[in-house]
Amino acid sequence: MVEDKQFERLEDSAMKLTVRIDPGGVDKAYYELLEKYLKEAQIPGFRKGKIPRNVLVRKMGEELKEEVTGKLLDAALREALENEDANPISKPLLEKMSKLELGRPFTFSVTFDVFPDIDMAEYRGIEVEKLRAEISQKDVARELENIRMQNSIVMDKEDGIAARGSVVTTNYVELDYEGRALEQSRRKGFVFTLGKGHPYGLDDQIEGMRVGDMRVLEGSRDAVSVEVSVVAVKVREFPKLDDELARDISEELNSLDDLKKKLREDLEHRAELKIRVRKINKITDKLLEGTRIILPHSMIENDLKHTWQDYVLQSGVTEEVLIEALKNANQSKEGILNKWRKDAIKSIKTRLIYGRLAENEKIVVSDKEVDAELARRGKQQGLDTEEMEKRFGGKQFRDYLRSELLQEQLFDFLLRNSIEKRSQTIEYAELMGE
Repeated sequence: MVEDKQFERLEDSAMKLTVRIDPGGVDKAYYELLEKYLKEAQIPGFRKGKIPRNVLVRKMGEELKEEVTGKLLDAALREALENEDANPISKPLLEKMSKLELGRPFTFSVTFDVFPDIDMAEYRGIEVEKLRAEISQKDVARELENIRMQNSIVMDKEDGIAARGSVVTTNYVELDYEGRALEQSRRKGFVFTLGKGHPYGLDDQIEGMRVGDMRVLEGSRDAVSVEVSVVAVKVREFPKLDDELARDISEELNSLDDLKKKLREDLEHRAELKIRVRKINKITDKLLEGTRIILPHSMIENDLKHTWQDYVLQSGVTEEVLIEALKNANQSKEGILNKWRKDAIKSIKTRLIYGRLAENEKIVVSDKEVDAELARRGKQQGLDTEEMEKRFGGKQFRDYLRSELLQEQLFDFLLRNSIEKRSQTIEYAELMGE
């Protein structure tokens, strides 16, 4: 049927395909459909299957040609793309076609997006910093304070007077210049730690107030007046830093020194993970910079479409309600998508690069490795492998684990083949952005 086909590369990883169907193919498709209609069509005055050919052609000639055209387009497109590398990743769009005439060739052209070419950058020998995190006594002390905070008890303050460090519950409302309450600003049951920063900067003025007190205070924000009433004043009672606290935290710890040692090990592990992420980000940026990929529009739009669907789902409202809320905030769906576009392009290119890298280096994750990861996570959750898989989504969860393990193997490969230079020591707090 397909007498000739021509592929033409277009911009942005698009392809134009022009197909010519031979006259025999056109006639065959037309007469096969005509015979079908002769058997099945019903026209008043004729019995089914007894309609003269010339009558059917006169009555349904144009409808026949339209249907034949559609069938020829579908069949010829499948035939033209068979065993070709240029497989569409978007719905082919009809650009032009000739008029269908019996005894003459039929030609048409379609355009579609194809998987982009990936001109990979060199991924071996990328330079990364050789970082070492310095864990200080101050870092360990901060972790100890966090543990004390997590294990503290909040109880009513006996004298009911707000003091630095007290956990204070307040009601408040802004007042206008005539002393009238601005109801849209009213807040009930606002809890904060005195000295850590009230939204209106009222810590100093609230200090010394008692439960039941109500005052008009001058806020630091836009010089507004705020009516504040103290509902409750509590104190946080912290446990002592001793061996008993360590044993309460874990049966594996016998003393405070054991706890400090474990905390240091935890900090070192977090630092290693953070350094690993920094190196991977550096390598990925280099690969993105050096790899040439021209993304098709459909690939970008599909990614944005899925991101938007997730955004709507997370909002907890319908798409219509969300769009209206954006409109009220002087925003729009189009504006949001445009903000996401740059990140979407980066994300797609990164996935394509990783995919090509895995293909080049034959990096795969076996079922055995997925099973082992399932068993490891199941042990953490107190579940056997089968129950773990079932509870978290079955095959979909296995696919997720396979993807995650593949990514880690890719990262391991890139790090093994990178070059560490410019050794540097960095404080833990700075590394973690604290």
